[in-house]
Amino acid sequence: MQKARGAFDATYTPTGSFQTANVPLTVTGVGFFGFEHGQTGVAPNGTELHSVLDIQFGAGSGSAVRLSWTTPH
Repeated sequence: MQKARGAFDATYTPTGSFQTANVPLTVTGVGFFGFEHGQTGVAPNGTELHSVLDIQFGAGSGSAVRLSWTTPH
């Protein structure tokens, strides 16, 4: 998580307001389905990533989405 946050902070300056960035990237994290409750920037299907484990900015990340699910035992 620290590596992902460091990569983000090295590229952007976080603020208290939602901002839109049209940048290709690859995000690795643990996916969850959540209920929509009026939040800004929510995915159309309510999916969320907790926690973000890695983030890579720039070309070469492509536009494909790959989801891998592990069911707890």
